[in-house]
Amino acid sequence: MIFTIHRGANEIGGSCVEVCTEKNRIILDIGMPLMNKDGSSFDSSVIKDLSIDEMIKEKILPNIPALYKKTRDKETAIIISHSHQDHYGLIDFVDNDIPVYLGKASHKLIELTAVFGGRKPVIKKPIYITSYEIFTFGDIEITPYFMDHACCDAYAFLLKGEGKTIFYSGDFRGHGRKWRSFNKFLHIAPKNVDYMLMEGTSISRSNRRFETEEQLEEQFIKTFKDTKGINFVYVSGQNIDRLVTIFRACRRCKKLFVMDFYIANVLFELAELGFGVPYPSRNFPEVKVFNPTLLTKRIQNLNRNDLIDRFAQFNIDYEEINEQAKNIVMTIRSSMAHEIKKIKKLKGATLIYSMWEGYKDNSYTKKFLNDIVKSGATINTIHTSGHADNYTLKKMYNAVLPKMLIPIHTVDADKYQELFIEAVVNQVIDGETIGNENKDTSLLTALEEIGKVYEKSGILPKTENDKILDTVQQYLNIICNKLKINEVQAVLFGNMVNIFDGYEIPLKSIADFIGCKPIKLINYIDDLKILDDKKLIKINNYTEPEEWQNIMTFNIAINTLTDLKDNKVPDTEKENKKIIRFPKK
Repeated sequence: MIFTIHRGANEIGGSCVEVCTEKNRIILDIGMPLMNKDGSSFDSSVIKDLSIDEMIKEKILPNIPALYKKTRDKETAIIISHSHQDHYGLIDFVDNDIPVYLGKASHKLIELTAVFGGRKPVIKKPIYITSYEIFTFGDIEITPYFMDHACCDAYAFLLKGEGKTIFYSGDFRGHGRKWRSFNKFLHIAPKNVDYMLMEGTSISRSNRRFETEEQLEEQFIKTFKDTKGINFVYVSGQNIDRLVTIFRACRRCKKLFVMDFYIANVLFELAELGFGVPYPSRNFPEVKVFNPTLLTKRIQNLNRNDLIDRFAQFNIDYEEINEQAKNIVMTIRSSMAHEIKKIKKLKGATLIYSMWEGYKDNSYTKKFLNDIVKSGATINTIHTSGHADNYTLKKMYNAVLPKMLIPIHTVDADKYQELFIEAVVNQVIDGETIGNENKDTSLLTALEEIGKVYEKSGILPKTENDKILDTVQQYLNIICNKLKINEVQAVLFGNMVNIFDGYEIPLKSIADFIGCKPIKLINYIDDLKILDDKKLIKINNYTEPEEWQNIMTFNIAINTLTDLKDNKVPDTEKENKKIIRFPKK
């Protein structure tokens, strides 16, 4: 069983992992990206006019042809860990004959999001999973583990196949309303798995413990009591834990909790599935519903008035909201600027921002919040992360104790080794395949291919000229991540691997030359069998060959890499003359 992280090795959001045996394939999540390559926010509207091939070329869709065709080389299935779009958002483009495993509540929330977004639900073959209930797909056995996360119905997964085990954490935390679920997992967690793919969204933040939802509840109560006017809460409609926290604070302060009918439908559907959440009903008289103008028109145009009418007896109009402003806690979003104008008195009001700070960079959100302040309201932030703090990350690692820890859903993969000192951390790159039992073929291939660029024949990797930079950079990244060396060192090492074939070269000399500790090269060269033991001088008998021409080779490597980055193809005859021939010992 092997696996490839197609997106997420050094990125938050857009998660997608392909797990394969000889006969079967499982895709763990197929998420919409949250950011572009330059770190700016990803605009999902840019893909509406793109073909599948174009999206694959732009590296928006994962390059897994079996997902988009009726004929496939292996039996294929998708597993969705939870209902956040950065984990399922590209499911629309997948062939609808492919079965999709997910929680029943997750499916319902995905359907609701599609309807309210003006799209048709696209998961045609849902297969519902239950926490701790093992299921199989072909020769792969899967165990779902219910996790504490900001949304409900989030899972981690253990996969077993062909004698190997992979644990995929999904998104999780231990300080939410479902913290007991995480504690339960710690007691029954699978032990000593081969590979653990663990999210690290918040790993770069300080080692302080994140605030709990219970602590946030107290902060909401204080703010509600201190505010002289209406309280607005800027919150995600699928942050179920936060909505419960707000409701509890409202009940304790004897305030009305006024929500738009999208949030009302989310909570209603979850309650129907047995989740103990408050929703507009006789059981929760303090919950009221308002109908935002733009959202109402959109749903009416879709002939889905049922989503509006089901809460008619619990509606509250703007006249009532204005009359009871001091007693109102009202959910809002940047699309509801028109609704804010209907509130007569904003002076003395408080807007509580209860989402990730990064969303404030969005131009619409920024303008919306600025206009609120200009109207006389005060902005206050009450929020805690939907992801694990470092304390919780360590708890999960110690519960599982994997043979190899692989960062995912993070922009700080280099922080893992600092936090998990005793772990074998493997920083992979998107597109790298892991799991070959005998050798790390991705690294071996990378070394061989990058070496070709500098070998005496001057042959470049077989790519079109305008793709040379991307190809070489991919190989360089693999080598650098594996050996913890920089690009120049990687180029030189790749050069040596090819040129030294058949030569006896002191390993320490190679290590010294590229500025890398011998033990790192011993581990990788020995494991990968790049050089046989017979070709290495005994470790205790290192001597420097007389004819090493370090400076010259260094310059050749730098110049060649520069040419590649300028999309210049080295001339074969000229390159032949530049190659340094290292002597046999």
